[in-house]
Amino acid sequence: MSENPDPNQLSMPLERPTTPVVKNAIALWDAMKDRADQRDEDVFIYHGKVTELFRELGIPTMYYSAIRRFLVHCGCIEMVKRGARGTGSEVRLLHRPVPEDSTAEIVKIASERLTVGPESATLSVEFERRIRRLEKWRETLGGLNIAEAFRNQEMRIADLQTQVAELSSKTQDK
Repeated sequence: MSENPDPNQLSMPLERPTTPVVKNAIALWDAMKDRADQRDEDVFIYHGKVTELFRELGIPTMYYSAIRRFLVHCGCIEMVKRGARGTGSEVRLLHRPVPEDSTAEIVKIASERLTVGPESATLSVEFERRIRRLEKWRETLGGLNIAEAFRNQEMRIADLQTQVAELSSKTQDK
């Protein structure tokens, strides 16, 4: 018995906007599956350089870690063997990534930067603290004018060089 489709039901679910990490993770997974060896009915193993797939697909390499983290945390892939310069990776493909609410936190984690820059308010406080330290340092010098000290040093060195040249010419004359 066939069911009549509900006219109010969409034939395909509406796609939610996805982040670049999810969009590119899906594209990468599909590309790996296209090139994978099928071991059993449900077991696909990709052998190759993942970074070359990134280049082929036009995925910026800045997303490499975030995409790999996303695919691993979502249970989409298992890294059997991680590649290096001369060797490719071995990746077990478990299931195609799907952007669902349950993975939203993983996407957020995968997309986060490793370091976060300080807020502008914190920067201004840090800037003021450093200025105060420089001012205290200058006060401890007792009003020493560094530029004048260097000029004085250069003049003394020039005088010594002149004296050495005079002495060496006198010793050569003898």
